[in-house]
Amino acid sequence: GGYWRYTAPHEDLLDSARGTAPVLRKGAQGAYLRGEGRLAGSREGRGLDAFFRLGWADQRFHEVEKFASAGLRWHGPFAGRPGDEAGIAVATSGSGRRARQALALSGEAIARRDWAFEATYALALTEWLTVQPDLQYFINPAFEQGRRAWMGGVRVTLGWSF
Repeated sequence: GGYWRYTAPHEDLLDSARGTAPVLRKGAQGAYLRGEGRLAGSREGRGLDAFFRLGWADQRFHEVEKFASAGLRWHGPFAGRPGDEAGIAVATSGSGRRARQALALSGEAIARRDWAFEATYALALTEWLTVQPDLQYFINPAFEQGRRAWMGGVRVTLGWSF
């Protein structure tokens, strides 16, 4: 985990929205905590790992005030395929009250929270070729109230040693 703080002044979201010129203040700060580890393991390197991340930022200066994510990754989810990996994850961000108030002054509204869900599978085809399809689903992406979105992709990894 850790803590961070900017020494330079930053724009105060709400006070700037109320006036005609940006209002700069000191004190932009935040904190984070992360962890990961093996939940269950078995022979041949197969096993289940988990991770989490938590974050907080000062809502006077940042639209995103809170963040959390967690996920699971299975190494060798199927017998006979020890090089494959499967994963699922969820992430959520919380918009700060001051950001919502600042945008409301201009007639805009944002959601209190956005969500992202992800599922992926890395298929180790050879020692040097992995193909990894990925599917993500979003609720209120970028805090757009009531919006939903899907995204998919494929990652191809080539690697070899000399």
